[in-house]
Amino acid sequence: MLFVLDESGLDLGDTDISLLEDSFRKLSMLLNLVVTSDFPAYCWSDIWSVKCNSSDELHQLVFNQAGIDPEVTRQLAVEIDRLSYWDDDFDIDPEFEFTCGTHRIEFAPSTGFCMRMIEQGRRGVMVTTQQGTLQGVKDLFSPRQSKHTEVLYISAKTDWVSCIREWLKSSDCPVSQVERYSEDVFDNLVFADGIWSQVRHFEGDNRTIRRQLINNLAGLNDHLLTIRSHHVTNDRIILEMKIRADVVCSPDSPKTHKNNRAMKQREVETAFGKVDCEWHAKLEPHRNRIHFGLNRGKVFIGIFSGHLET
Repeated sequence: MLFVLDESGLDLGDTDISLLEDSFRKLSMLLNLVVTSDFPAYCWSDIWSVKCNSSDELHQLVFNQAGIDPEVTRQLAVEIDRLSYWDDDFDIDPEFEFTCGTHRIEFAPSTGFCMRMIEQGRRGVMVTTQQGTLQGVKDLFSPRQSKHTEVLYISAKTDWVSCIREWLKSSDCPVSQVERYSEDVFDNLVFADGIWSQVRHFEGDNRTIRRQLINNLAGLNDHLLTIRSHHVTNDRIILEMKIRADVVCSPDSPKTHKNNRAMKQREVETAFGKVDCEWHAKLEPHRNRIHFGLNRGKVFIGIFSGHLET
């Protein structure tokens, strides 16, 4: 996978100073996520000359615009300077002009580079501003090549999170890479020390397990705390998690709670003290469980197992 800064998204128009500052701040935050990941990130070597409105090029807005917080513009400059120039690293003469439905994109060489990478089998992602016309997955048409290509545009941290999650689900990367991104893409979960070595306890096809694991962790991360804050009964939490998160989860049964040895297996030591992981999410009906606990307003992911004693 690779990320590419979108010139067309920098066409911000004659916008208000406060909105311009907000756009620069959010783009800086997104670029920071991109460049600190393990994936290559690129921009066009002439990025600073891109027209951002009727009178200003990017370098003029970043370095000479009165009224914008200088720390915001400084940080944007730092993040852009951390990108590599694709036209230095690749011998490619990309398209500059495209259409997306009825919308015409008159000048976007980095989009052309990204499309070429996608055609070569790479997973290319365009990084744009929240004011950019192109957001999400877009079907772009190149008049020069007379062909269509689907391109993903991201403009916020949530987009980046979704992008990384999809890559983790579909790639053959080692478990260490899942662990490396786990705190970033599952920021409402706390993982027990050493838990990623327990992935080997899951049974079945590795690709299927990886997809199920990421989907269930995403569902727990994105929905469980909100659902629990609105619903106090276990039955309602179970129902809402199934409907809203597509996660099949439940607390351990009264029978299990009476089994001291079984409950001991569910105890996990954390930086917050001992946590009883007495809830579990089912990757499959009869095997492969994520055992977790709810404590101090946090979701603790404590154990990955084929099936613990009940």
